[in-house]
Amino acid sequence: MALGYLVAASRAAERLDDPADGEALHDLRVAVRRLRSCLRAYQSLLGESVGEKLPRRLRKLGELTGPGRDAEVQLEWLTKLAAEAPPEHEPGARWLAERLERRKSSDYDRIRSEVGRRFAKIEPRLRERLSRYECTVRLDAPSEELRFADVTAHAIGEALETVAGELTAIESLDQGARLHEARLAGKRLRYLIEPWREIDGAREIIRQLKELQDALGELNDLENLGTTVSQALDDATLDRAARRRDVAGEDTLTEDERPGLLALLTRIETGRQERFVRLASTWITGGALERLQSGVEALRGHLTQSPQRDLEIERKYLLTSLPPACAGRACVEIDQGYLPGERLIERLRRKRTAEGVTYVRTVKLGEGMVRIEVEEACTEEVFMQLWPLTEGRRLTKRRYAIQEGAVVWEIDEFTDRELVLAEVELESEDAVVTLPDWLAPHVEREVTGESAYVNAKLAR
Repeated sequence: MALGYLVAASRAAERLDDPADGEALHDLRVAVRRLRSCLRAYQSLLGESVGEKLPRRLRKLGELTGPGRDAEVQLEWLTKLAAEAPPEHEPGARWLAERLERRKSSDYDRIRSEVGRRFAKIEPRLRERLSRYECTVRLDAPSEELRFADVTAHAIGEALETVAGELTAIESLDQGARLHEARLAGKRLRYLIEPWREIDGAREIIRQLKELQDALGELNDLENLGTTVSQALDDATLDRAARRRDVAGEDTLTEDERPGLLALLTRIETGRQERFVRLASTWITGGALERLQSGVEALRGHLTQSPQRDLEIERKYLLTSLPPACAGRACVEIDQGYLPGERLIERLRRKRTAEGVTYVRTVKLGEGMVRIEVEEACTEEVFMQLWPLTEGRRLTKRRYAIQEGAVVWEIDEFTDRELVLAEVELESEDAVVTLPDWLAPHVEREVTGESAYVNAKLAR
């Protein structure tokens, strides 16, 4: 997983030399932030392999990109606020926008070359360290097997505790440092959960955390913009000869421009107050934090349950048509193929959703209602290398997931033939299945165990 984040950062770094690519630096920031969060969360496992020096250099690399990004974000906010301001305040907003544009341009020109140079030194060393894993096996002590899911569940629990602690300690808008820490903690928690987004309930948790991040981010952005406006006004009141001037040497603030900046300060403060009230009423006293905690604890429970979850117990039904209940629902577009093999059947799957594309390798053993299923995510590169081997054993379909009580029904609408199947995963072989009212009229018969409806047999 850490290597995946490093690859994403490398791709973004390769784009830094293109001045027309306005997202390269931002994408690099995000990838480095995710990588740092991963190394931090799994420090107990990766620490000896990675060491301490490289994570510190990653942190400094992230800090280096801050000023330019801050100017860019403040320009976005200034554009929004200026659009709602009266005409007489336009000169002040224009003066500040020009000042921020100069600062952003100056910072970005410097940052692009410096960040690229530093990352080029860090990347090969980190890739080498992450490409091997060292552990000690003691022959005179009981085996203490660590499961990735268990370690992740522990890290998620610690991150959730930090988020809740920071939020519940916030009493006023003056606690800027605490608001900032809550935002960072929420972001780290989201990064930990995102690789597990396919688990039931995880996407809703991610959505909640994005909402929290946006709410806290707006408060942080407005505070930074207010500081910038205040500094600009302070600079403009100093004697011109003594005043610190930026590299572009902007002109002194005129009387026509000053009222717009003063009004902007007032609107920024009003905006911060309004957003803090919404944050407090939603997250601190409104129950959103409790809902988040409940969802995260359920996810942690799923992660720490018995490894027996690799045992797939499902029943399958042939449908006459796609149920109307699927209409308007989000679906997953799936391309899947099977590698050559008789007893060992490995499946490659590419899944497209509104959130992006993911790639998964799966091995299934057994037949009928109960089978062993082991799967793991893979990179696009691995997928593309293996995909040609599936020629002649492929299928495409759209999958709809509908929650019904304690189970999730998955409806597969095949797009390369006239076929619709419904599947439901069960906790045990003797679990009773009741067909939902929205599904029952469309069921032709149960086909669990019929080889003709096994995906590997359907592939062509």
